[in-house]
Amino acid sequence: MVKYPESEGRQLELKRELRGFDNMLRTVVAFLNDIGGLIVIGVTDESRQVIGVSESEVETYLERIPQAVADSIEPNAPIAIRTRTFGESTVIELEVYPGSRKPYFIRSEGIPRGVYVRIGSHTKRANNEQTQELVQSARGASFDSHPVPKVEIGDIDTYLLNQLYRQSVPDISTLRAEKLISLDPVTQQDFVSIAGVVLLHPDPHLVLPAAEILFTHFKGTTTTDIVQTIDISAPLSTAVYRVLDLLEPLLTEKTERSGPLLLASGFSIPPLAIREALLNALIHRRYSATAPVKIALFSDRLEIFSPGNFPGPIDLKELGNGVSYYRNPTIANFARRLGLVERRGLGFSNILRSCRENNNPTPEIIEGGDFVKVTLYRYHETASSKLPADLKDLEPLRQRGTALTTALVSETLQVSAGTARSRIKSLIALGILVEEGKGRAARYRWVRGAGN
Repeated sequence: MVKYPESEGRQLELKRELRGFDNMLRTVVAFLNDIGGLIVIGVTDESRQVIGVSESEVETYLERIPQAVADSIEPNAPIAIRTRTFGESTVIELEVYPGSRKPYFIRSEGIPRGVYVRIGSHTKRANNEQTQELVQSARGASFDSHPVPKVEIGDIDTYLLNQLYRQSVPDISTLRAEKLISLDPVTQQDFVSIAGVVLLHPDPHLVLPAAEILFTHFKGTTTTDIVQTIDISAPLSTAVYRVLDLLEPLLTEKTERSGPLLLASGFSIPPLAIREALLNALIHRRYSATAPVKIALFSDRLEIFSPGNFPGPIDLKELGNGVSYYRNPTIANFARRLGLVERRGLGFSNILRSCRENNNPTPEIIEGGDFVKVTLYRYHETASSKLPADLKDLEPLRQRGTALTTALVSETLQVSAGTARSRIKSLIALGILVEEGKGRAARYRWVRGAGN
């Protein structure tokens, strides 16, 4: 039995056969409206078994599929069709490239009914908000620049606006140019944009249902026992502070704050990873979805759930390499102006690096049907992390985070250099120390979480 190498997902649809073209055409539209994709005919969708198509079907598909796409989809769809052989079986691969003239739709159904989107491994008819988002992109405008009806300049926080511009309130032309306000095409009035609401409205959830954070603290590792649940609706920068304030006493004993950053020792999850994951969720989420950003704290992990999948074709295995796509460029640009984020593309890199340096388990990043979930795992003290009784004099050095050398251990324990090296090897074996460098340059660093 030959299996197709990949499973169905956001960019892959497997079909045993075509029984009419309707479902295939809807999937083509969904891929066009998203980041492209591949439709493979001649493969079972569950077992991925390659069963192939007959020689006569190959000729029919190669001729009729491009014609059906051209006749049924608007605007013109960029596609390529080819055959691929697995042993003695031949499959048809229809590659759909991401469209540049969104929204694409089924001509006979029109807009909005004929607009389809990809949600995980499924093709769904777009709702009104998703269709609006596609229309905005077709106009060269991002969805976060879309006006929020009836939200006027007077509704936003003037203090935050002053902080943003570090001057008196800017004039209307500046706010238009920076897309914090937009012209409503129906009323021809200026209203605050989605970005303006997210960044500057004192209670954004009142006018934009998506602009909310739901924080839940669970007692154990499951969702059975809830300690507390808190709803947060505040401008983005304030919301970041509030979440960090909630997490501070729950994740560490010693903290210092510098702006929106937490600087501390003894964190069970590195503060940089928390900040970056939170900012990614708030800045890059899909604001056309009404679900809140959800944060769940368990005894062993922190989960941050963001509505909307990645806005571009990102390989989860290569996260952290600096590649980035922006669903909400206006929000992202102002987040940088506020000093919340640094250079583009470093968010996931910072998450992975800080957890690695803190000796936390590798974070888990999942792209689901229409969400992204980041899981940051906590470290915990184990029995093997306690210093043996004959080494307890090293505890003050560990508390200060002082890197060890053979000479320092020898002096502290009042033992020979040979005995000091033996003691160091035992701590390395217990996972309490890690060696850095070789020979005379060797240093031994305390492992975070090993009783720190």
